[in-house]
Amino acid sequence: MRVRLSALLFIIFCWTSAGLQARAAVSSVEIMLQEANNYYTNAKDNLALRKFEEVLQVEPDCYEALWKASLLNSRIGNRYSDQVSKLNYFENAWRYADAALCAKPGDAEGNYVMALAVYNKSLVLGLKERMQRTKVIKFYLDEALCADPEYADAWQLMGRWHFKNANLSLPERSALNLFFGGAPLEASNEAAAEALQNAIKFNPNNISYYYDLAIVYKELEKTDLTIVTLQEAIDLKLLTSEELEINRRCKNMLNQMIKA
Repeated sequence: MRVRLSALLFIIFCWTSAGLQARAAVSSVEIMLQEANNYYTNAKDNLALRKFEEVLQVEPDCYEALWKASLLNSRIGNRYSDQVSKLNYFENAWRYADAALCAKPGDAEGNYVMALAVYNKSLVLGLKERMQRTKVIKFYLDEALCADPEYADAWQLMGRWHFKNANLSLPERSALNLFFGGAPLEASNEAAAEALQNAIKFNPNNISYYYDLAIVYKELEKTDLTIVTLQEAIDLKLLTSEELEINRRCKNMLNQMIKA
């Protein structure tokens, strides 16, 4: 009887110990996620990325950490001037996006960061890669916006996709004919403008949306709308060095428009 009681107590102890360890692990992940999100919110991208990667060491399938790690790799990679560093970050962005999609295939964030990773990677790899991947990018953007029609960043990338594919160079058109047999991409500057208008509608505080829209309006020869959009951009509150740089571009573009 004593042997059975001892065995029962041992089993209870093991269960209790395992439960405490599991709760401690969950608590640890929650704390690390909170720290990562604090860095993320305050635009401390490198610190945020490291902290999200720490989360993934403990919980490899953490969806939030996966898609945000992908997004941060895309952001940081774009700050480098050399192609090798860019590509390394964009490869990591693709890897995390792929894992995020495996965790939650139908969610907006995973599809958006995959579209962004493929978009950035294709720009680095050149014409052939860009033309081969252009419909892949559109697929993931459509999926992201189907899951969340108010996803401002996805609308911005959709605007960029339309603008780039509506204004292809001759070599790009030739490559498109080669890979898709001349099938149209159904891209237009008007669709680009509409997508960017949606981005601003759902997040009116992102200066890059206004700058992109001003470029599209300029291409459409809508001078008044270009000037108004640039003026709205310049009036926004700025937080990061990237935003300051975009603000400078907006001011230069506005001065050129006024002088013309």
